[in-house]
Amino acid sequence: MAKLAEDERAALMAALRSTGAAPAAPAPSVPQSQAVHAAPPAPQGEPEPYDFRRSTRFSNEQLRSLLRMHEHMATLLRTYLAAYLRVPVSVSPADVTATTYEEYMESLSPTTLVAVIDLPPLRGRALLTMEHGLFMAIVDRLLGGPGLKEAVRPPTEIEVRVLRRAYPIFLEAFQQAYTPLAPLRPALDSIETNSQFLRLVSPSEAVVAASVTLGVGPLEGRVGYCLPYPLLEPVLPRLSVRNLASGGGDLRPDPEAEAYLRRHIGQAHVPVVAEFGRIRLTMRALRDLEVGDVIALDHGVGDLVTVKVAGVPKFLGRPGVRNRRLAVRVEEVLEGDIDIGPETAQGG
Repeated sequence: MAKLAEDERAALMAALRSTGAAPAAPAPSVPQSQAVHAAPPAPQGEPEPYDFRRSTRFSNEQLRSLLRMHEHMATLLRTYLAAYLRVPVSVSPADVTATTYEEYMESLSPTTLVAVIDLPPLRGRALLTMEHGLFMAIVDRLLGGPGLKEAVRPPTEIEVRVLRRAYPIFLEAFQQAYTPLAPLRPALDSIETNSQFLRLVSPSEAVVAASVTLGVGPLEGRVGYCLPYPLLEPVLPRLSVRNLASGGGDLRPDPEAEAYLRRHIGQAHVPVVAEFGRIRLTMRALRDLEVGDVIALDHGVGDLVTVKVAGVPKFLGRPGVRNRRLAVRVEEVLEGDIDIGPETAQGG
């Protein structure tokens, strides 16, 4: 084998190094006395402390699935409460976070009403919390009032008994929203006006805190749900967007929910007025009216009268008498929607 000359070997190695096929030439050795120590690598950021007691134990996908169900529950609550209380109800976007039981209880105000609910077939209990402004508005509406704001104070025993009539609505909405997850049967266990000594689970136990703000007439307040990890543990594998979409993606109310809604809407009272005509008078002419005076209306004897529902023209009818009582027979249905506000809806 022929040997390459020194200059030929140097040219060959230079060509290989230019293409990356050969390692770079080794750096000349430096005596130990002249060696320069390399600087330590720059830090990549301060380490963050991790508290094992606050481990959420819930994945982001599970929290997103719970958020989706609670957003659906907020829509149901708005519909159910508006039909039950006969007053406009507004709702804010739902919020779902993972925290500990101790932190959740510390976040509640002293006037928050706390209800303990059972969720069979799941083992364990959950909390349903309601802020002062919301439960006082509901109580005031159930007692026939307009739902005005009152001073911040704990509810009385009578008010708690009255509020119990509204809890089936919250439980019904919870059951409908959680149908894709499990066939739950929520039941009210107790209502606590002082949650300071309420111990549902250990203080460090992970819980899911879900809340939504409801506006009932001029007042609003937050409704919260506290779901401990041991309660949800058996169904956590189902808490995925894929499972919910395949097993219960259709979140429309079932026939029982529709019947429930129709039953409460059917009990709503609305004012119906038959208007025979109008006339404009001056204040002087109105003041000079006496018994026996006749006021001529702008309505003919054979003309149809306008029938108004909640102040909105809805029908045309013909006046008459039925069973010795004044009556109007509907002859024509007018087009248009009826907007029943709090000033026209009548409590039942």
